[in-house]
Amino acid sequence: MCFPHFFILTFVFTSIYLNISYHCNCCSKISSLRIFEVTKVDSLSAKIQKMYGYSDYEMALIKYSVTAMLSEISKIVILSIFYLFIGKFDLFVAFLALLIFLRINGGGYHCKHYITCLMLTTLISVLAIIVLPLISLPNYSIMICVLIVCLLVTYCIGPVPSPFRPNPDMLLIKRCNIKCFLVILTFIIIVSIFNSNNGIKPYLVVGFWTITLHTLQLIIAKILRKGD
Repeated sequence: MCFPHFFILTFVFTSIYLNISYHCNCCSKISSLRIFEVTKVDSLSAKIQKMYGYSDYEMALIKYSVTAMLSEISKIVILSIFYLFIGKFDLFVAFLALLIFLRINGGGYHCKHYITCLMLTTLISVLAIIVLPLISLPNYSIMICVLIVCLLVTYCIGPVPSPFRPNPDMLLIKRCNIKCFLVILTFIIIVSIFNSNNGIKPYLVVGFWTITLHTLQLIIAKILRKGD
């Protein structure tokens, strides 16, 4: 799928997302207008699908991606303001970069509502950036051992995709698994090489707790998924 096509579809599904969200709190007259607008947007997306020959799976995946992207952007803005205010924005950027990559490729637990998702993301970020770094680890050998366990667990049980997105095929699952494996392995190598550098030590600690927390929530998500 080329970029111009994706841009058009992003606009289409952004309109759908905003219209549906707005529709929930409107009076009946305005709601009818919004339903009409959503119908028009749906019709446009159907025409685009037919024009470019996209499958239903591709269209569903784009719709999910745009909805998730809008949700994530709003959470990032809110948390960025918070960490700018407390003077830990640089650590938040390190946390965010690692977490986004792990979540996109590894999946994990997904909340059903935006507010609970925001609260959970805030809790994980506070734990990884503020609370858990206060724990003094005996040495970097312990950190590396824990990271190796996280590496193996993530590779064996991941990814755990969101139940709200179209089911990924086996090829995509394998690619995501390999990407998670490589990023954690790369982080282990970085810790092994730069563990004596006090300048990047805070970032290594945040990265360590980010990977650890991600692995824990991945295990929880896997257990809950089996229970469904």
